[in-house]
Amino acid sequence: MKVKVPESIADITLDQYQRFAYLPKDLTKTKLNYEKLNIFCGIDYKYAFRIPQNEIDSLVKMIDESLSKPNEFQKFFNIGNTKFGFHPNINDMGGGEYADLMDYNDGVDNYHRLMAILFRPVTSEDGMGNYTIAAYNGTDIWCEQIKQMPLNIVNGALVFFFQFVEGITDLYPEIFSGKGTTEGNDAADFWYKWSWYASYCEVAKDWFMSPDKLRAEPMHSILKYLSIKIDKANLEANLRDQSTGKNITKL
Repeated sequence: MKVKVPESIADITLDQYQRFAYLPKDLTKTKLNYEKLNIFCGIDYKYAFRIPQNEIDSLVKMIDESLSKPNEFQKFFNIGNTKFGFHPNINDMGGGEYADLMDYNDGVDNYHRLMAILFRPVTSEDGMGNYTIAAYNGTDIWCEQIKQMPLNIVNGALVFFFQFVEGITDLYPEIFSGKGTTEGNDAADFWYKWSWYASYCEVAKDWFMSPDKLRAEPMHSILKYLSIKIDKANLEANLRDQSTGKNITKL
């Protein structure tokens, strides 16, 4: 049978990597190698037993080298006839996009949804390098197709994404630092625990709009407002009479 060996990590897809990442951790070396051959080369288990060990070792070495190569950030990739582009204005994204990014930033099994927020089909381009991507309407539209994106593009985007998250964390320490009084910490923990849904309900209530409508509002507007609310909780906690032992701070 013809064996397809990845020549580089660009030949490995996100879908393949997700399948590989969630293999049981207690596999023997032999079983793990057979799984690698199956996932990355399409070799059925019943054929793997017929391959000489030196050839298996060579194939596994090439797969491991493909998985370990460094990656650079790239803006574009193609799946079939569809060109996908990285979010051209990530700092100006809407609250809904940001909330979903935080919800899906919880493990490899959600990487396809995370990528479906960061990358969308390119809708227009000009000769100056400017481009636009499809409007965001949730991840269901593209997440299955985007599983076929190259793993090197995924890894490069993840580096950029984590730098972006770190910048947001530094910009809004009231929400993310966990510093301040007990009541202030409780307020920040409240936002984190409920994975942004509670924050949307609170801000939507304060802004007299539905949570769905709020998703279209700018990310930074929502985060600034949340920072003010948590800062206010800290201030009220510092000013109140600690001897009462009662929490009078309201979110």
